[in-house]
Amino acid sequence: MAQDHHAAPPDLAIRRAELADLRDIVVIEHDSFPSPWPAWSIRQEMLRPDSVFLVAVTGTRVVGYVGMHSAADLGHVGTLAVGSAYRGLGIGEALMLAALQIGANEGLDSVVLEYRIGNERAARLYEKLGFQPTRIRKAYYSDTQEDAVEALLANLRQPVVQEHLTALRAAWEARHSRQLPRP
Repeated sequence: MAQDHHAAPPDLAIRRAELADLRDIVVIEHDSFPSPWPAWSIRQEMLRPDSVFLVAVTGTRVVGYVGMHSAADLGHVGTLAVGSAYRGLGIGEALMLAALQIGANEGLDSVVLEYRIGNERAARLYEKLGFQPTRIRKAYYSDTQEDAVEALLANLRQPVVQEHLTALRAAWEARHSRQLPRP
């Protein structure tokens, strides 16, 4: 049976990142961003005690990651990337759903993030997840002076938000004909 080219790999798993994953994460980081974070900065983010850093893995290969840290009841998604060969397969959505679930379980009330104003794929994903733009941060990205959209997902643990995220998980599972990987 031919694999659907828009479906996540059948062996996709999501787990907490390990230092052994750093090399693969750095490769994806450099492939994804005009001004990638240096390896030491990613390592530091992975090791933060207030951090949730997840990787999406197929076989033994890291194909995506998300990093979120928290202060009190506010989470901040600092990074999300999927390797170029795996984009458009629902992996970024799976990573975000997993990170948001962990955040809710750990008591976060809201999650904030920034994305480049010209990144339409990111805008669609974050809107789908329920993030609302809160402001434009002028010249936020020093490499290009591009503005960033700051977006907030408020009331993360409230039933209406949890029901929305549950519906997205169910839709992901229906689209991919399998359970959404959970860390």
